[in-house]
Amino acid sequence: MTRPRKQIVDYFPHDTDASQGRTLSVLQNKYGNDGYAFWFMLLELLGRSPGHFYNFKEVTDWEFLLARTHISRPETVRSILETLATMNAIDLELYEQGIIWSQNFVDRLADVYVRRKENKPGKPVSAAETPISSAEMPVSTISNPQSKVNKSKLLPLKGDSVKRSPPSKEKKDSMVNEIFADMRAFFGFPDKVSQDPIPNYGKEGQAIKRMLTRGFTREAIVLCWKGKVSQRGGEFVSMTWVNEDIGKPEKQKRGVKQLSTEAEIAASIEEVKS
Repeated sequence: MTRPRKQIVDYFPHDTDASQGRTLSVLQNKYGNDGYAFWFMLLELLGRSPGHFYNFKEVTDWEFLLARTHISRPETVRSILETLATMNAIDLELYEQGIIWSQNFVDRLADVYVRRKENKPGKPVSAAETPISSAEMPVSTISNPQSKVNKSKLLPLKGDSVKRSPPSKEKKDSMVNEIFADMRAFFGFPDKVSQDPIPNYGKEGQAIKRMLTRGFTREAIVLCWKGKVSQRGGEFVSMTWVNEDIGKPEKQKRGVKQLSTEAEIAASIEEVKS
């Protein structure tokens, strides 16, 4: 039997004038040393990842990316990745599908694969995890901003609070991140408060996924969560509690009036914010 192909590397070139290049100049200008450190730790991760791409669609993989790059604020990581995608340092189309791929990085590893007498890894096909060969790669690159995925297709219809069929795995992962963004925005992070209100992304993400699997929409989950936060006077409420109560008939519990309509929840939320 032939030996399995080794599509990882133990090292990659790091030029002494790397910080003077276009990518790092922009990252350092916008994010300081965090931008410089993130880029090279990301390249280390890509170098050790089979096929030299990283899939962060799963919540746990996203959390590992945060831990691996030593940046605790998800918004900062998201912003840096978006900057890299805009500059074509990473592939824009794949990034929007939860995959990090840098064609320039792989091209700089060409000599390694020449010595191994095998083709270098090719760009992954869309959101699938199977790469295509270099000979099959299209000549043009994705650089047109109009090619961005229409994220509104992943959002529920306005006023939708009923259950639907469970979304696909890809849409579910995307909606988890969208719900996280809704939760952070509700508490004003990072614009109004400096501390991330979500204490445990893994725990909250699993609870959200359970509700999505049960058929609840993103809007229904967020609406229920906001209602419970308002009942607690603006105190953070875990999605595990929402998962336990969402979809149950409304009733009086321990003398606390349960909010039964969207109008009541909205009014209560505005009262907490004011």
